[in-house]
Amino acid sequence: METPATPQPALPENVPDTASINPIAPPEPPAGAAPPPPPPVSAKAATTAEATTVGLRLTFVAEQSDLSPESIGSIKELAAKAPPGDDTTFNVMAYAPGKHDDPSTARRISLSRAMAVRSALVANGVPSARIFVRALGEQYGDGPPNRVDIDVTGSTSAAAR
Repeated sequence: METPATPQPALPENVPDTASINPIAPPEPPAGAAPPPPPPVSAKAATTAEATTVGLRLTFVAEQSDLSPESIGSIKELAAKAPPGDDTTFNVMAYAPGKHDDPSTARRISLSRAMAVRSALVANGVPSARIFVRALGEQYGDGPPNRVDIDVTGSTSAAAR
């Protein structure tokens, strides 16, 4: 008994155009685009900033995500040290303590902190395509639980130290 021939998949008649992406240069914002929203700044915020060997560490008060004017100044200095157009990236890792039965609260607080720092970086000229945000919640490892670490990497990261 002969087995029937396997049907061949239909091939498209026209080959679709392929998109090309320039992986080095971030896309330009559209003309007339609205500026990014300002970061949440509060004169009452007790956020402190300390330089690290790879960037900056911001320490927050429990359950707070606003930035102090002093921490905004430190973020501005960090952003100014990285020249535009290079391969420098800003890795924003945010942490917050939480309860084992409710891990989502820690994630939300850490995300709020990370987005505040991201907004401050963008407001100070860092292209958003060069900022990588991670809200890690309770996974704070060896550092204080209420913090955001900004690690600057790339060929010019030594200038940001």
